[in-house]
Amino acid sequence: MPSGRSPFYGHDFADIEEFLKSIERLRQLNARIVATGHAGPFNDQVIDKFNRYEEIIYRRERRVLKRLTRPRTIGDFNGHNLIFRTYADFPDLMRWFEIVHIEKHLKRLKALEKVQQIHDVWSVNYTKYNK
Repeated sequence: MPSGRSPFYGHDFADIEEFLKSIERLRQLNARIVATGHAGPFNDQVIDKFNRYEEIIYRRERRVLKRLTRPRTIGDFNGHNLIFRTYADFPDLMRWFEIVHIEKHLKRLKALEKVQQIHDVWSVNYTKYNK
């Protein structure tokens, strides 16, 4: 899991909250060696790697919130590289995955009452969100 790669939750069944809980469960194992399906095994700085991986998710969330300087539709997020720095390979597909990631962040932020959704427009819920 933790590697030079970043967290991917751009499919229908992904849930950011469950992703974060999984990272915590893995951290609690206090493992000395971790084997992953994508990056292979690693045995150094295990907890630090999990912490950095988790921080990527929170950093993305902050970017989404920062983009909500005014009410926006999901289409307003398109092409702003909030999740992926570049779309080098398969740019149309990567833009689509980015929007899926952003939608998942918006839904999580809505559950946390930090944003609100009215029809297809998202905005910061200033009554609940502290900058």
